[in-house]
Amino acid sequence: MAGYGKIFTSIYDGTLYGHWEAIVTFQQMIVLADAGGIVDMTVRALSARTSIPIEVLDRGIAVLEAPDPESRTPAEDGRRIVRLDQDRPWGWSIVNHARWRSIAGAGELRESARDRMNRLRDSRSLEGLGQSSVRIGSGESEPFGSVRIGNVGSVMQKAVSSKQEAVSSTEETKTVAIRYVLPNIGGGSCRITDETIEQYRRLYPGVDVDRAFRTMTAWLDANPDRRKTVRGMPRFINAWLARDSERVPAKSARTEGDEAYLRRLTGGSND
Repeated sequence: MAGYGKIFTSIYDGTLYGHWEAIVTFQQMIVLADAGGIVDMTVRALSARTSIPIEVLDRGIAVLEAPDPESRTPAEDGRRIVRLDQDRPWGWSIVNHARWRSIAGAGELRESARDRMNRLRDSRSLEGLGQSSVRIGSGESEPFGSVRIGNVGSVMQKAVSSKQEAVSSTEETKTVAIRYVLPNIGGGSCRITDETIEQYRRLYPGVDVDRAFRTMTAWLDANPDRRKTVRGMPRFINAWLARDSERVPAKSARTEGDEAYLRRLTGGSND
């Protein structure tokens, strides 16, 4: 005996509705059937295995063996079970066992594939969180502090993306310090960690990175129709910091307020 079978909720919604003896009997037969849908047992043996009284099983079997013109599947005139041998009163074959088994198998395969992809994505995110160096255009691996400025966009886009995924995949098991939360399109958010802020400070030494992220947050809050996607957020951040580095002198950046800084950086508007 296989000892396992999938029970679909449709068993409660079809023409067995109201026949509780047939439902519980059918459930036990599905569990006890072998891989071919065969239940080669007497009613007494079924009762002994399931602790269901023989009279309940008899009434359930009578319904399951009867033709059902309203059944979802017309095989065997809608019968759920048929006897293996018409000359003996016990031993049955579940009529649609192969069909339902194939549906269950396909669903399990999809679920298994989805679980594998989730585990792979999580493992890659954790690897990205633990890396202390990045790959640059020349193929060499250098610390964040020594990356050439021309590679900032591509380097940080990958770094921030991996940090976002890693924070999401490990937030239940590991405490991560979140410094800023930037709203995305669709109500989501991009969470910026203390570690990421330190990386940006090394990449843009002339920029007040904390003030930049405060004003990014304010600008995104004020302009919801111009928020970015998850993939587009790293490019937005780097463009903002690069523009800050080029247009705002370090001395004035340290002395002016956040509102004046935002007006100067955006040309005096919230667009």
